[in-house]
Amino acid sequence: MKSAVSAGATGAGAAASGEVGLDAQARLDLDTLLTMSKEATSESDRGRQRKLLRYFLRRSMPFLKAHPNRELWVDRAVAALNLNRPREGWGAGRKLLALGGLQTSDEREHKLLEQLSIKGWLGKAPPWPALGAPFENSLGMKFAPVPGTSVLFSVWETRNRDYAAYAKADPVVDSSWQNPTFQGVAVSPGPDYPVVNVSWNDATAFCKWLTRKERATEMIGPSDLYRLPTDLEWSAAVGLQGETGDTPQERDSKVPGVYPWGRTWPPPPGSGNFCDGSFAGQFTDAKDFAIAGCNDGYAVTSPVGSFHPNQFGIFDLAGNVSEWCQDLYSADKAGHVLRGGSWAPSFGRVATIEAEEMMSDKDRRSLLGESSPNLDPTAQKILQIIRSSLNLDPALLSSDLVAAAPTNRVVSLGFRCVLAVGGSAATARSTHE
Repeated sequence: MKSAVSAGATGAGAAASGEVGLDAQARLDLDTLLTMSKEATSESDRGRQRKLLRYFLRRSMPFLKAHPNRELWVDRAVAALNLNRPREGWGAGRKLLALGGLQTSDEREHKLLEQLSIKGWLGKAPPWPALGAPFENSLGMKFAPVPGTSVLFSVWETRNRDYAAYAKADPVVDSSWQNPTFQGVAVSPGPDYPVVNVSWNDATAFCKWLTRKERATEMIGPSDLYRLPTDLEWSAAVGLQGETGDTPQERDSKVPGVYPWGRTWPPPPGSGNFCDGSFAGQFTDAKDFAIAGCNDGYAVTSPVGSFHPNQFGIFDLAGNVSEWCQDLYSADKAGHVLRGGSWAPSFGRVATIEAEEMMSDKDRRSLLGESSPNLDPTAQKILQIIRSSLNLDPALLSSDLVAAAPTNRVVSLGFRCVLAVGGSAATARSTHE
């Protein structure tokens, strides 16, 4: 994978690069960082390259605060361009300008400054996130614009790696998210799986921590704000139209037959991670709750982004984990909203199947079409609809909502963040309160 600009020596000389006066340990640290940058930009695997570049950005800043070095600033600018990190690119570019970058004879540095200028990263003010433009934050969380909203949506559910950074920074964070299991099977066992076993309170605290962290480093602007999406924002992200009602409760399941992937049932391949054949194969005692005719390859959670994104580039709005939203479900404050369904059997599906199991043998035979010769055509049609609903999962409807207490921690519950940009943060605070 070739970089936008390669890392390496600028040719400006030891004095210009700031190496004069370094003690032995500082010189060793500088050599290590320069080697780290060179190896990162020459890495052929894009995923590994991004990981190495992010690590270089984290490691190089403390050194530069103590030992200003032109060559390292150049390499930070290179890393920022490759990662599309506006804030780091702006910081490096402004520093190079202050060091006389426009007057240098180094063509590579001139080219680097030109690229930063084209991206708009050389202005006097740092390039904060903007509505309508993609954004990647300091944790590598990617955000995308959604028409009809004043926020940027995280394209993924919040990952274990994101939550681990929060837990590391705050030792009193509840540890329920670590090593969760379901009937002895590990749930979300890797860094790129969605974090689970987190309550609404936990998710909100994460958003507040991330806001403080990135305001402090000027990754986001002073009025930008991370938070949970509102119910209406989540509906916009899933592409839902035609909703009516003033509260989530009034909008709950009011758009029948519409799923995040369309109107077909069962979910077509690549639609998401659901309670289906993979779940039934692992948990045979609960196989009756699985969706027939569907097998996504994951018995429990899957790594975020494993399936097709929607038209806005957002993944896993159907299945994987149910996602906390900011709103209360109803005017009487009966719990907070959850959207999106999950890998586990939904309450609605379990209730439908258990209701069928409680029927008399005669009613069940009639329901399943084994004995219904005396029913008129209208009743036959009603039974046909009921029979088909036994294989549907109402939690996967785009308009389905669930209410849960803000303290609930369950292995099928997670969350995703939105970034309220600029003036939209004020609206976010009022909604949250």
